[in-house]
Amino acid sequence: MIGELDFELAGNTEVGRRLCNDRDGYEPEVAGLLAALIGKNANFRSVFIDVGSNIGFFPLLAKYVSGRQGIRLDCFAHEPLPGLLNLAKALKEKNKIEYDLSSVAVSDFIGSASFYVSSQSDSSNSLAKGFRKAKEVIDVEVSTLDTLYLNAISAAGYDEVIIMMDVETSEPAVIRGGEQLIMRFRPLIICEVLAGRTETVLEGMFRKLEYSSFRFDGSSWILEDRIFGDTAYKYRDWFFVPGEREAEFCEFLKHS
Repeated sequence: MIGELDFELAGNTEVGRRLCNDRDGYEPEVAGLLAALIGKNANFRSVFIDVGSNIGFFPLLAKYVSGRQGIRLDCFAHEPLPGLLNLAKALKEKNKIEYDLSSVAVSDFIGSASFYVSSQSDSSNSLAKGFRKAKEVIDVEVSTLDTLYLNAISAAGYDEVIIMMDVETSEPAVIRGGEQLIMRFRPLIICEVLAGRTETVLEGMFRKLEYSSFRFDGSSWILEDRIFGDTAYKYRDWFFVPGEREAEFCEFLKHS
């Protein structure tokens, strides 16, 4: 249980085991950041998009927090692996929380692709061939953030857009497929950065997009000039904010 959320159904998965058995839960620094961002402006209407949502922990958390605080939040999540997708659906029903859950993978093209099911962990599946040894390869539908959400966000008129992406080295492709959305709506982005894998390309992309980078150092989120992965693989997610809001979030993160 995390608060009033029940994850027992997913206890045999990597994320579920940590939620059920680890006192700190799953990625507590990211969970705390997401909860703080949702509660930052109670009068805002916000949208949260989770790319690579696994069993749906972060969408459930986001909707739980927004519901408890009376905040208007729409939530969309993408998980291509059928087993995890079905668990996410079951957890939605178990916890009586609703959000939009899709099997469509997100990248920088529209069509279909091979999805590599990791033999190492159910949390390390990827569109990237060779990222992990695959025990199975399945075909999945693929689209882009721009195709899926650009017009929808424009029509909805959200005050804040929050995007999370954890897609096992395919994060640069997700960003390329969402450049119009990012430039137009300037979302807050939580993005996995894997040591020795994506640092250089992500640094170039976020510099081009004029975003500032924050890293969790074990106690707080700190502003960094460069992007680098945690070789201990403990704190893998970074927080990226539009450069024009850097001062706002430097102050906000001191008290979050």
